[in-house]
Amino acid sequence: MFYFAVVGVSVLVSLTKLRGLSESPALRSLFPAYMGGIGIILWQVLIVLPYSVAVQGASLSNWLRDGATYILVGCAVIIALDAIGTTSVRTSRILVVLVGALAAYSFAARWIAARGLVSAQPVDGDAALLSSLTALTLAVSLSFAMALAGSRINWAWFAAGVAFVFAVLVTGTRTGVVFAAVLIGIVGARSKRRAPVRRIVTAAVVGLAAIAAAVPLTAQFFQNEDFLAQRFASIWQTVQNGVGSDQSGAIRSRAYEYCLMLWRQNLLMGRGEGQTFINPTTGVAGTDFSVDSPLVYLAKFGIIGCVILLTCLVLIFVPLLRRAPRFEWTLANTAVRGCVAILVALLPFGASLEDKGFAITVGLAVLLVGAALAEQTPEVSGLLPRGKTSKSPLREKRKRGQGGREATTVPAARRA
Repeated sequence: MFYFAVVGVSVLVSLTKLRGLSESPALRSLFPAYMGGIGIILWQVLIVLPYSVAVQGASLSNWLRDGATYILVGCAVIIALDAIGTTSVRTSRILVVLVGALAAYSFAARWIAARGLVSAQPVDGDAALLSSLTALTLAVSLSFAMALAGSRINWAWFAAGVAFVFAVLVTGTRTGVVFAAVLIGIVGARSKRRAPVRRIVTAAVVGLAAIAAAVPLTAQFFQNEDFLAQRFASIWQTVQNGVGSDQSGAIRSRAYEYCLMLWRQNLLMGRGEGQTFINPTTGVAGTDFSVDSPLVYLAKFGIIGCVILLTCLVLIFVPLLRRAPRFEWTLANTAVRGCVAILVALLPFGASLEDKGFAITVGLAVLLVGAALAEQTPEVSGLLPRGKTSKSPLREKRKRGQGGREATTVPAARRA
């Protein structure tokens, strides 16, 4: 409860600072994201909470445990918007990479130990600091965007992107293959700060070769050296014989069927939050509030809730993906495009919004784009070009707060 109290206080403080949201062109362009974040919080508190507790009989504590990941998405948007005025582009990129590194390490350590590949004791999922594929998506995308969408290929950023993906694949998690979708997300015209097709092809070939070489070398340190080869060979076998022929695929199919059955019992509103699901592996009552199926959303929220949730997500992500009015395209837009491509590719394998890393990813995406916009000076009109040496109002205010020196992070007493 202390954690939720801290988040709640942080959101209230940020809301008071964002009262002048319309004064900053950079923040004003992200106003739809602000509305989407507020919308998710209000939807959870005013609709999902009373329906789950008063109608469906869930306990208040179970509702909070189940719905926290959704509420945190809205909170992350608000806190990130507040941080834009005091965060430089460089700092925002460092934060994304640090979170990605933590997520990659936690995920690899947890699953390598859980599968008995090393002699270490398995790490419980709740004990792992940030064992989350979702929390890794933005770091992967930013790395490849920085590597491939610039004036030339940046091999340092490329190596970082490959290392992040390898940290997932080395665990034998075949879902990690869908991280290749990042290359689809960042491809496009250079005028939009995206990666040309030729570089995408080069990256795919070089990245695949590097991972193919690293996997057998790493396998030598595992107790079962053939584990990784067997896991990835099973992907083709599953394609040939069908999902039901694979144990993980069969479990996921049962999760799909169970969620579909729950949804049919209440098409419009679902069964709400705060109730556990049957374990699709054992077929008996479990202790988890979710299963690996995107149909969890329909089972919990029904058609009405899913429409509200989707609307809020569109409001959050659209201003991050498109060019802001009166601003230029940024590499941050490209990075978020790649991140969304990975999240969409992950959708058939589970409910990403129920992952604790999703809110962190959303908050960092808002901060990344907002910091990039804050360093630009918006055009007065479509006919007047911007001076290349001009500074944005937010950046000028940040400099004044440091006696004229450029700052990376500055605790601001007031906002632009």
